[in-house]
Amino acid sequence: MWNRFSFLYSASLFFWLLGSTAAHSQSCLLINDASGVPTPALHINNEFFFIEPAFEDYAFMLEDACGAWGMDIENGCNILPMMGAIHFNAVAAKCDGNKVIVYDRRLSSRLGYEGAQAVLAHELGHHVCNHLNDPNQEIYHGRLQELEADQFAGATLRRMGFQRESTSGFVELMSEQPTGFHPGKKDRVSALLRGWDDPASALQCRD
Repeated sequence: MWNRFSFLYSASLFFWLLGSTAAHSQSCLLINDASGVPTPALHINNEFFFIEPAFEDYAFMLEDACGAWGMDIENGCNILPMMGAIHFNAVAAKCDGNKVIVYDRRLSSRLGYEGAQAVLAHELGHHVCNHLNDPNQEIYHGRLQELEADQFAGATLRRMGFQRESTSGFVELMSEQPTGFHPGKKDRVSALLRGWDDPASALQCRD
């Protein structure tokens, strides 16, 4: 399970790996900040976002989500929690082979605890469903993956003891109509509720 030592050790390991071989990574690299200091950054949609280890409360929220499925850092939850100002968003990514979840902590003031937990569970779903290793880049396929992650989030909230209404925690971030790889709000809410109603179904994404 996560604890202060394992969290700090994992964050340090991330920076060591990033600094040593980031040039070969498609997602993360070191770039100089405004002061000229080499800083880890995430590359999303032609933009660079500086990232850093997440505060412990976010690490513990990820731990709780993993724990709901019986996972820990040595068993399926070897994921580094990071944070960065990524346009009030969150993203599952790989940095030089390391699984990470980058979370914009400004989301918490908008969504509250339940909404933030739902967002982290959604990103965890991308890792659990192994979406980042899927070479299929078609928009339709990407939307199916988003629905799988939503379903996983709903199931995770149920297993964590949240009420069914908690699945609406981050609905305000969703677009009414499909945009890019993201389905419309109606389909996403249905997936969240489907996961909450039948948690076991959320793991079918791995079949």
